[in-house]
Amino acid sequence: MKKLISVLLSVSMLLGMTVVSGYAAENETDGPEIIYTQSELDWRELNMEDVPVVEVPGFGETIYKGLDTEDESDDISIFGPDMSVLLPAIFKYVPGFLTGVITRNYDLVDSTLGPFLLDVFSDISCNPDGTMKEGTGGKYDNSLGLDENLEPLPPEESEIPEQTILDKINEFFNGITTKINAFFDSLKALIPQDEPETPEIPEEDIVEHKYGYSKSFYFRFDWRKDMHTIAGELHDYIQRVKKVTGSDKVAITAFSQGNCVVMTYLYEYYYNQTDPDVRDDITSVVFICGAMNGVAACADPISGNIGIDSLSLLRFLKSALGESSSTIGLYYMIEVLYAAGLFDWLVDIVNEYLDQRLDNAIDPYLLETFGAIPGFFAMMSPERYAEAEEFLFGTPERQEKYAGLLEKNRYYHNEVQANMSNIIDEMMAEGK
Repeated sequence: MKKLISVLLSVSMLLGMTVVSGYAAENETDGPEIIYTQSELDWRELNMEDVPVVEVPGFGETIYKGLDTEDESDDISIFGPDMSVLLPAIFKYVPGFLTGVITRNYDLVDSTLGPFLLDVFSDISCNPDGTMKEGTGGKYDNSLGLDENLEPLPPEESEIPEQTILDKINEFFNGITTKINAFFDSLKALIPQDEPETPEIPEEDIVEHKYGYSKSFYFRFDWRKDMHTIAGELHDYIQRVKKVTGSDKVAITAFSQGNCVVMTYLYEYYYNQTDPDVRDDITSVVFICGAMNGVAACADPISGNIGIDSLSLLRFLKSALGESSSTIGLYYMIEVLYAAGLFDWLVDIVNEYLDQRLDNAIDPYLLETFGAIPGFFAMMSPERYAEAEEFLFGTPERQEKYAGLLEKNRYYHNEVQANMSNIIDEMMAEGK
């Protein structure tokens, strides 16, 4: 059960990663120069003004279920959980959970915490082979208006609703308002205005950039998928960007989990690519807050390395509640409870429970919620992944059941992650 709680904490921590840093390389006659940047504005200006920029974001795309039907009314958000799913589970299980914690009735805690997580998060989990459950995914469109053959999609036929009498009245008054505003604007134009002089820029100094970061293309993906699958989707997206822009190259910026995606893309379509046309799609890559070497907040809970203390809990609640006027009073009340020692008492009970029930959470609860998502395993160092695999899939039965998932995980760690230094060295040598 320790892993269940810790995985939920890790999700919140992953969402909070916002530090920005990165580097890029420029070609010089004596070899590439490494440029270390300290601000967002710096790396936005690096070599990317004359090529389309593809942004590859991190973890956090909203995930829905019910997408396998034409009726959108049954599309329910499962990450973050829709209130129609979350509230019934809270009313059903939380009273029993709190009673079990206070009375140290850990059987009662088991019988409420695990089912609560299954009710709320089981739809977000993956199949044992590492594929997504049918009807689940994100609501986004990476087509850029092109079909599978990169030809323009036909325009959708939309029905124009019949205009009601109320629509006609609104249209009449909006027309009058527009004419009145135009009249006063014409009067204002007759009054001399004291405007500061704007120095003229010589025409030869004006540079019109065709693309650049301010006109970037945003690639969206289902963060649960394995990196090989998402890298294939990114390759398809890059071909679409090239098609709609007419450019033969793109630049890439990757953030957090997006670095795992981009590194896999580079491994498959650059480092191991023999077709020079495919290999030369990329002019430059910027890595920001890279998760490709592992993120402790992701690896710790799934590999069983977790600890809870009262001060950390207080800080977590402060971050979760924010500082809005509607929550500040609640936070001050929580601080009073912390000062009175209630947090220490509660944390002692929770840690005692976790120590005694450590092995009860893996199957079915953890592996049926957050414990079998390939995207999480990619954000681990090689050592921590091996630790997590042994912890979660250490029995012959689980090795057999989750063989497809393990194959996807191992591909990333044994092939992509093992060659990251070689990939970066090769790109730097080419000034990318």
